[in-house]
Amino acid sequence: YPPVTLHYFMEENARKHPDSVCTIFKGARITYKEMNETTDRLAAGLAELGVKKGDRVGIFIPNTPQFVMAYYAILKLGGIVVATNPLYSGREIEHQVNDSGIEVMIVMSNYYKLVKEVQPKTHIRTVVVTNLKETLPPILSFLFGLTKEKKGGFRVQLEAGDVWMKDLIDRHRPEDRPKIEVSTEDVALFQYSGGTTGVSKGAVATHRNLVANTLMIHSWMTNCEDGKETVLMAIPLFHIYGMVAGMCFAIRAAAIMVMIPNPRDIKYVLD
Repeated sequence: YPPVTLHYFMEENARKHPDSVCTIFKGARITYKEMNETTDRLAAGLAELGVKKGDRVGIFIPNTPQFVMAYYAILKLGGIVVATNPLYSGREIEHQVNDSGIEVMIVMSNYYKLVKEVQPKTHIRTVVVTNLKETLPPILSFLFGLTKEKKGGFRVQLEAGDVWMKDLIDRHRPEDRPKIEVSTEDVALFQYSGGTTGVSKGAVATHRNLVANTLMIHSWMTNCEDGKETVLMAIPLFHIYGMVAGMCFAIRAAAIMVMIPNPRDIKYVLD
């Protein structure tokens, strides 16, 4: 296993396959070059909020391009990802946030009110919010704003101290990302168990752990051609299976990830 960090594969693809597609969401495409630059810009934005190496940052987002953006931005700062199940109740969120030590939470806007209800019982100081329409194609984004945004709870007014993820990205350049020394032995992830046998517990994974897992999955895909594959992301990214066998493998293989936020929407999955 090479002595590299998990985000090395994203950076390598931006160099080797800059115009290859990284994510497709409802027809909107983001290339590896664009995704790498976006994660650099978001990393700079999170650093502006005070996120530093070793800090635990929560992700409360379904399978959309924003999950990928948040995940790799956190890693590039030397932060620790804590991915939360979007179906969690307030009590479950409170336990995971307090157990892991999350102070900054990145959420999809329809979960914003739930996180704000829990916030007083935690050490969360800032909530970074993204809206589903931000990564939709222009026409779909417009239609979503007209028909589904308010009905689905995506239209929210942020409270003082909170910030839109899009604003963090827009006001920074890729070169603004702090140059943080991240090693293979640094912790990359606290992955929480489902809690089916008791209280949900966080498993600790280093960059070396996740790189090894990623390369193991890649080795099993014996016919995989880097830069030519497409992966249907129908299993949740907050789950270690979807995260590693899906996202991390796909990014190692410079594959296209087709983002499926709701796998029960069978028509959309088949489309």
